[in-house]
Amino acid sequence: MVSFKKSDFHGKGLIADENIAHGKVLHVTHFWNHKHKMWANIQPNCMYNHSKEKENCEIHTRHNLKILVASRYIISGEELFVDFTKDKDLEQPEQDWKE
Repeated sequence: MVSFKKSDFHGKGLIADENIAHGKVLHVTHFWNHKHKMWANIQPNCMYNHSKEKENCEIHTRHNLKILVASRYIISGEELFVDFTKDKDLEQPEQDWKE
């Protein structure tokens, strides 16, 4: 459904391999590590880029998992973006990050 590839936006990112329906659950991106009391990344699932302007996915928290969900229809070849500021558990954007 998605691949980790070169991003035209920043470095590498998740790119849609096929059209993705609005509301489609894509995959788990993080899990709650009870031993270390922190969210642990699942790579490359968590390797989407941050953008407020291009956001087309959201992170939903379900129990001890964070899940990537399409927030609109996504066309094959489009990069997946999440607005990190909507989930304070995620790494927050630095001042010099691309928007």
